Amino acid sequence: MVILTGRIFTIAVFLTSVCVSNITNLALAKNIPVEHYARLPAIRDAAISPDGKSLAAIVEQNGRYVIATFDLTSTGLRNPNVFDAGDNARYNWLRWANNDRLLMSISLSEEIKKWDALVEGDWLYTSDKLLRQAQPLLDVQQAAGRLYLDNDNVAGFLPDDPDHILMVFQGDTRTRKSKLMDTYGADTADIPFSVYKVNVTTRKMQRVERGSKKLRRWISDRQGKLRIGIGYQRKGKSGENLTIDLKIKNSTGKKSEGVKHHPLLKNDVYIYGFDANPDVIYIGHYGGRDTRGLYTYNLKTKTLGPAIYHEDDHDIGGIMISVDRMRVVGYYYTDDTSRYVYFDDKAKARNARLEQKFPGFDVTTYDESPNGEWAVLHVSAPDYLPEMILYNYKTNKAATLSKLYPELKNDDIAMVVNVKYTARDGSLIPGYVTLPVAYYDGREIENLPFIIYPHGGPASRNYDGFDARAQFLASRRYGVLQMNFRGSTGYGKAHKDAGRKNWQVMQEDVVDGVNWLIGKGYANKERICIMGGSYGGYAAVISAINNPDLYACAASFAGVMDIPRLVDNAVAEGRRGAVKYSVASGFKTRAEMRQQSPSRRADELKTPLLLAHGERDLIVDFKHQYKIMQSALKKSKANVTFLPLKNGDHYLSRGDNRLAYHQALDKFLGEHLGESTAP
Repeated sequence: MVILTGRIFTIAVFLTSVCVSNITNLALAKNIPVEHYARLPAIRDAAISPDGKSLAAIVEQNGRYVIATFDLTSTGLRNPNVFDAGDNARYNWLRWANNDRLLMSISLSEEIKKWDALVEGDWLYTSDKLLRQAQPLLDVQQAAGRLYLDNDNVAGFLPDDPDHILMVFQGDTRTRKSKLMDTYGADTADIPFSVYKVNVTTRKMQRVERGSKKLRRWISDRQGKLRIGIGYQRKGKSGENLTIDLKIKNSTGKKSEGVKHHPLLKNDVYIYGFDANPDVIYIGHYGGRDTRGLYTYNLKTKTLGPAIYHEDDHDIGGIMISVDRMRVVGYYYTDDTSRYVYFDDKAKARNARLEQKFPGFDVTTYDESPNGEWAVLHVSAPDYLPEMILYNYKTNKAATLSKLYPELKNDDIAMVVNVKYTARDGSLIPGYVTLPVAYYDGREIENLPFIIYPHGGPASRNYDGFDARAQFLASRRYGVLQMNFRGSTGYGKAHKDAGRKNWQVMQEDVVDGVNWLIGKGYANKERICIMGGSYGGYAAVISAINNPDLYACAASFAGVMDIPRLVDNAVAEGRRGAVKYSVASGFKTRAEMRQQSPSRRADELKTPLLLAHGERDLIVDFKHQYKIMQSALKKSKANVTFLPLKNGDHYLSRGDNRLAYHQALDKFLGEHLGESTAP
């Protein structure tokens, strides 16, 4: 037998004590409670105040997230102040505007009976550091209610005025909710975006840029001046033609130019932000190649600088900003793993301090205090569970804020291996295999029950970091294959478009991964299950229908079950160009969409299926997808376990829903794959 090789095996060479410990505790690992994996991560985001005296974090409390602040000068990490925005809230990110005011991005959903619709809006809340009287920075009642509006977009923090920010606001602050709703209905695509200078304490505002429905994103330079407005539209039969709208102001703000004056920015370019020089921006640019690299562009001379980083097999990820947020200090990308590169001497020195403090660990900085003393870090390693740490550069001391999965032990971590396999047309498909802990000793992988786990999106990708669900499956002694099929992002246009333009190719890449496992002898061909969420849920069900003899079972969470309905609903909501590009372009005809929709072929399903879906899903509609599939399956002879999740969203954001899904999945896999006899 061939033994899989990859990054984790290399690391395991100097982790001998860890490997032995893993094997010694194998009996314990076999009985790890599902709750330990199915819980919400104990902490999701954290931010340190500029003076380093206060910490804010999104933390789990009784199966739901809340926002908490801590006084680091007295109570430390005890006795937090807590803000809870309610059952239908999702917390996105935190940022301190100054030492006394915290900004919180919160998504809120509500039902609009008039349209028989469930809608959601993103809102920027402000509060003092004790979380008293937290409220929207711009009044909800002066906008279109809590429609699906993008109202948490900060266009700029002002370095010399910490009491104000520049904020993009979709709507008109002088128009009442009822009038906006009567004008636009549930379709918010035509509601204009304006930019306001807003006081983060009093909430008083001054409009600095009149609204435009084309320009949806604004960027300020490092000096705090509003400089660039950006809008993207997809046009054409399949949404292939990407039109970029730009409004670029000079450094004085008195003159502006459109995209026709900057032809190098016309194509598929992403603007990351400004250099310390107010005439220079950092952009993601293809430069005539298949992948996107990192370049600078001079707004005054309209010239492109030489490539800072550009490789042929993966895209650039983005840029990193200095502690004082006044300059760009480096960039990041992902090849087989996430990597960070610094070109600023001060940033290099700070990173060297972290490497010395946490040798062999993957360290990501979530936030830093402007004085450079404090940092909030995410720390993990192949043999070390992820945790959030508060680090002091001055004293070189670190304090654990929380482990993300505190009930788990480092000995419980399953092994992750980078792999590549060959698709039927010769293309190489990258991916990751997660294996039970016993395989740390290098034993051969043979006849293992396997879970095939395609990712959602499909314009997304898998990474090699800690994946709680894959780890949960491996704790049940299953192998797990997560592939970055064609259609995935991060590997260049050709890899992405090969799947995006032909959903059949994405399906074939998944099936070819299964056959690779079987052909190598890694997988027991009688004990393979396919599962996924969102697009991955669709991929699981349609693959089971198209390949009835390949899988012992299939499981879908929030999966798309009816593609024509998905397209029609998106068009009705004003997302015609986007849905044509991301979905409709993958099929030649509407008849092909119907043919590749699980709900239209429910009578062909021979594989046992677990079908789960959140009842408040705003991405893949519960009524138009789950309910239609449920109705079709009840008319068939399929063996189906139905799991509607009350108050559930697209992300399993509630602890009770996450646990219910994992418990059902655990039982379902046990029934149809049987208990694994793998070590």
